[in-house]
Amino acid sequence: MSDCLTLFAQCLASGVFVVSAVSKLRDVPGFGVTVQRLAPIPSRVALGLAWTVVLAELLTAGVVWYGDGRPGLLLAGLLSTGLAGIAFRATALPVPVPCRCFGRSTAPLGARHGIRNLVLAALMVAGLVTAGADRPVPPLGGIALAVAAAAVGVIVTVYLDDLAELARP
Repeated sequence: MSDCLTLFAQCLASGVFVVSAVSKLRDVPGFGVTVQRLAPIPSRVALGLAWTVVLAELLTAGVVWYGDGRPGLLLAGLLSTGLAGIAFRATALPVPVPCRCFGRSTAPLGARHGIRNLVLAALMVAGLVTAGADRPVPPLGGIALAVAAAAVGVIVTVYLDDLAELARP
């Protein structure tokens, strides 16, 4: 069963970070403006940081499949934790900053996004704990379940703001 948890975490990390990176690649300068609104830095530095985030997400999405998965899951957990910190910091800003986690959005970056990223980090830690070189290949049913659950996790992660809007009274 632990082999399925590792596979789930790997699929979830890959899916979330690929979707996030690709959505940012559609408008890197716009993402750079968001970075600049989060921290008072020159626009060229903000654009460089925006590219760094995109590259880190793409790197993470690939590295989770390297070896036994531990390096990538560790990187995914650290990246998710760092992004959670940025989201929580955004709640203290005097002017709301739109969430650009998965492309253009009008929803303000805030606690909901921080909690989402901490949940992702916790799932990466769970996958990391169960990963190992001596891990058996999961049975076909376990593989299907892990991939399907990760796909649902990616969809919920990407559309969290839309789901929260639907749930509002």
